[in-house]
Amino acid sequence: MDKRVCGPCLFDNTKKAVDGFCVHCVEYLCNACCHEHRKNTVTRGHKLLRDENTPQDDSVYQEIKRLRKCKTHPEKDVVFECSDHAQLICVTCFTHSHKKCEHIVDISSIDTTVVDATAKDLQTDLQQLEKRNTSATHVTDRKLSSLQQQKATIKKACSEFSEKVKNHIDSLEGDVYVEIERTIGQDISILQNDEISVKEIEKEISFTSDMMKAVHGYKSNLIQSIVRKTSEKKYRHIEKRLKDIQTRPFHEFSFEPENELTHFRSLGKIVSNETESDNMEKLSEEVMDAPTKTATGSTPEDNITKSKLSSEQVSVSSKSIETNTKRRKDAVKSFLEMKVSKTPQNINVKFSNDMDTCSIVACDVLPESVGSLIVLDSRNCKLKVLSGDFTLRHEANLPDQPLDMCLTNQIHACTAYICFSRIKTICFYRISQQGITDLRCFPTSNYAISITSSETMMFILSSVRNLFEETSARRVIEIRKTDGSQVSVLKSKVDFDKCTRIRMLDDNHLVCIDDTMINCYTLNTSKTEIMQRKWYYKHSKKINMKNASDVNFDDAENMYVCLKESQTVSQVNALDLWDSRTLCNVSNPLSIAMDSKSRRLFVGCMNDDSMYTYHFS
Repeated sequence: MDKRVCGPCLFDNTKKAVDGFCVHCVEYLCNACCHEHRKNTVTRGHKLLRDENTPQDDSVYQEIKRLRKCKTHPEKDVVFECSDHAQLICVTCFTHSHKKCEHIVDISSIDTTVVDATAKDLQTDLQQLEKRNTSATHVTDRKLSSLQQQKATIKKACSEFSEKVKNHIDSLEGDVYVEIERTIGQDISILQNDEISVKEIEKEISFTSDMMKAVHGYKSNLIQSIVRKTSEKKYRHIEKRLKDIQTRPFHEFSFEPENELTHFRSLGKIVSNETESDNMEKLSEEVMDAPTKTATGSTPEDNITKSKLSSEQVSVSSKSIETNTKRRKDAVKSFLEMKVSKTPQNINVKFSNDMDTCSIVACDVLPESVGSLIVLDSRNCKLKVLSGDFTLRHEANLPDQPLDMCLTNQIHACTAYICFSRIKTICFYRISQQGITDLRCFPTSNYAISITSSETMMFILSSVRNLFEETSARRVIEIRKTDGSQVSVLKSKVDFDKCTRIRMLDDNHLVCIDDTMINCYTLNTSKTEIMQRKWYYKHSKKINMKNASDVNFDDAENMYVCLKESQTVSQVNALDLWDSRTLCNVSNPLSIAMDSKSRRLFVGCMNDDSMYTYHFS
């Protein structure tokens, strides 16, 4: 269906079919308006495109129209070119801002043959670029296809190797069973024979004793002598057999596992070798061999600038480690040196359907495509999504009072994982432009207190007893995949009994908060065990660290801490934990979120219908 309509007629609320297009006015015209356009003195000289020459899309002409306008004075057309500033200017610019410029040319006076030659060269160059882009598209498609194939191949190889390892371990287990039978089984067989022997000996002793008693009834010395000698011989034989049984060596067996099998960290490595396909080499040769053309009006300084840029790129490549280190220090320093607004921006988080005063136990910054801010209101049992102007965009009713929340972000959506302690449940909610979708819930083994996540794993701090009834109880950290499967407990010698909240510093470091200390622990590659403590931040005379309720980090890993006792929010230097400052005073701070991109800090509070935003400048 043709959506083009006549512009002048549409002004009179009439839709007429298009019969032409004015390239000067950048406007579609019907047949009648085309005639009027040619009759009018002002528009008589305009170029009209008719019939099959009428464009389907006017975006190119709109861009040309935009280019004709002065950037400084959009209401004026460009008339001159100032070579001193490499800028196209209007009459107003010429008379006010460029009086002292020496190289100003009236664009309309430029030789048309030069313009035509330049346009021809540019058209040729654009054709070359189109060819290169086509070649680059083919190379990219082939690379993407190759990587997808490599991904599938590696997964298959990993699965096959894993199965091979399992089969090998099963085989080794069979070998151990054979060894058990050869060693312990042999000793058991000997003892079983001894058990039979002692029963036979018991019968022989009883029989010999009866025979000795019976021989006293015989008056013949010969018979008595024969029986006595036979019994003595029997006695010595039995005595020797019993001695052999009693002195037989006894072995105690145990199993000593092969420690190397229990300490391996990975099935293997993903090895990357940078290679260039034939097509990419060909494309590179096309780019390198392409003739360098100097457009009309370019100066030698342009070529010097390109040479400098090329050499600077090589320099940057050779000093990448040094540059990255400097960039990290600069990033840390930039946030530490910024001023923070003394007066916060108040964000109302209580809306018409809320029955109680708000308590924001968790908050986080959302991707721009989804919203601005997500907050977890414990007292009203709600999950709320706020838009860019902090009005309510979406909300969802929750099954019970939540204690904590974490997010995993995708391109156009994110997933919120919310823990409910009293009902021992974790629930998933998908956040998108369309709204909040309740995905699913799963039960927890214990009473969940806090939750955080890496890219693939969830970590759930939980108590073995209900903290609403008993505040002190043993606490553990459960591990699950982000789909809720594969329950295990984080292996560690660390005591989590005083821990109140957990957060991820990055994909490999877990941060644990208690009343007087914040600890950061390094996880193993499978994220199932704590390897060591990376750093800690502790209450002291210089640092008031009592009753920390939440922490968050900016892009440079500087830490922001909510402190309930002092009712403040502190900023801690990522490179020097002793270097800290109080950013602001807030009543009953519970949760915190840092928006590094927009340089904003959000603080949620207990029993407060507002959140507070502090701006860095």
